[in-house]
Amino acid sequence: LEACYRDWNSKQECYIYHVIDYKAKETLWKTKYKGMGSKPWNASRWSAASGEIYGRGPLLNALNSVRGINLLKRLLFENADMEIGGVWRIENDGMVNVDTITIESGMIIPHMPNSRGLEKISSSANFDLSQFIMEDEKATIRRALYVEDYSGKGQTPISAEEVGGRRMMLAKRLGGPSARLFREWVVRVIQRVVYIGKQQGILDLPRLDGREISLVATSPLARADAFEAVQRKAQAMQMAAGILGEGVVQTVDLKAVVKDIFMLMEQPMSYIIEQAQSDPASMAA
Repeated sequence: LEACYRDWNSKQECYIYHVIDYKAKETLWKTKYKGMGSKPWNASRWSAASGEIYGRGPLLNALNSVRGINLLKRLLFENADMEIGGVWRIENDGMVNVDTITIESGMIIPHMPNSRGLEKISSSANFDLSQFIMEDEKATIRRALYVEDYSGKGQTPISAEEVGGRRMMLAKRLGGPSARLFREWVVRVIQRVVYIGKQQGILDLPRLDGREISLVATSPLARADAFEAVQRKAQAMQMAAGILGEGVVQTVDLKAVVKDIFMLMEQPMSYIIEQAQSDPASMAA
């Protein structure tokens, strides 16, 4: 039995690792991992349902719809097979050997006079509704896998505003999994890399006021929240300009807005020209 668990009695982050002989009930190996990033395993989850320890991915959430479509397609093929091959009946007169009859194009099957011979049984099954059910299930699967359709369903193409709105809704739906992956995967991988680098002596983090500095993730996944904040600010400025018109210049401090956007987008503040540099009169003076 192999187990690794957190020791919550320790103030410092600590994990205890055991290797136990289950039959002999003896501990074969025991060690401790101390420090942030010391745990050698990193198990991240896309999402987690209530009461579950193990996570589940987007495909598992769409598994019921996938099974439904598979069953529906199987029934459709069975119905098509019956329509093409047909279901037949024949009078049991003791003269016709059904094992020697082959149903194919141009086949002539003799039968006794005044007997009904071989007759086809028409099926009353109608699977027209199945196409609508299949489209709904496909849409459910695409939604579970975060696949957006921007085609416009054969009608007028959707506008750029609608595309932006759908992308905003998609970003909100991805907010939970993104935050979980960032917390359980990105942050822990960075901590593990820093720990290994310090153990091997190839990484020496400086200290400020006696405390070691910490690294901050700046991956595209980590920038998603900042980009959403920038979009909200841009929408707010557009609404203010539409309501106030030219008066937005006297009402809103545009320079403060630009500085805030530059900070969120991680751009240098040196790009912003100060008032003394941008005013020709002050430059001449």
